Amino acid sequence: MLLFGRLFVCEREQSRPGATTAPDLGGVMREYDPTPCHERRRCDAAHMTTAVVLLSYWDGTLKVMMNEGGSERFPDRLVLPTSYVRFDQRVDQAVRDLLYHEAKMGDIKVEHFQTFSCPDRDSEARTMCCAYVGAASAEDLEFTAMINDRTVVDVTIDELGEAQLSIGGMPVRTVLDHSEIIAGAVLHLRRHLTSSNLPWRMLEELFTLNDVQQIHEAILGHRLTTAFFRKSVVKRTLPDGGRLVPHGQATRGGAHRPARLYYIDRGKQQW
Repeated sequence: MLLFGRLFVCEREQSRPGATTAPDLGGVMREYDPTPCHERRRCDAAHMTTAVVLLSYWDGTLKVMMNEGGSERFPDRLVLPTSYVRFDQRVDQAVRDLLYHEAKMGDIKVEHFQTFSCPDRDSEARTMCCAYVGAASAEDLEFTAMINDRTVVDVTIDELGEAQLSIGGMPVRTVLDHSEIIAGAVLHLRRHLTSSNLPWRMLEELFTLNDVQQIHEAILGHRLTTAFFRKSVVKRTLPDGGRLVPHGQATRGGAHRPARLYYIDRGKQQW
């Protein structure tokens, strides 16, 4: 079920007996298997799974919440919140159940950004993963990670578009292609920075324009012109219709002069 993103078809699909060659559509579709779905052997069926990339921002970097692998197969690797999709579930229902039971954040907004379907993504089973991305404020993600004994990992995207993950400056490894999924989530936000509400959900209830700029810079991977960005963002209408409104107070303390605080006025819409 693809509501938002694209279905990426891996070019490394292996030939099946009886498969016929399909037209070469720009190197994407190589072959077609005429076997009806209901006649295919049970062991040939792929398992559908879902994963959620929960992002936030503080201390100068993007953060993602992950779990310990905790298995003989992946004893020292981290894993995103994941689950199988049951036969009686829609994918979006599986995602909602996953957020509620694994992250205790059942009301968080998420966006589907990609389906990972390469046959060799898991050497022991044929699985496909519908990946979703969500965002939360630093306070919410830190609290959720603490009460659920989860791990918060620093995320940066290098020049090749790959995710570099670390904890306290030490690199960490993930299971399967989960680092690729994390990179895909950040790149999705980068492509949809002006049309997605998720970057704004990383903010606290009250925030400064500097907070907004730092989150945008972390997603984009480069610095922005401060004067131009702040002038444009104050006048901007957010994708959900919200607008930035001065709170009437300013930050206190610190070496710099007080900064004006803002909040998002969404009218009758829910946060």
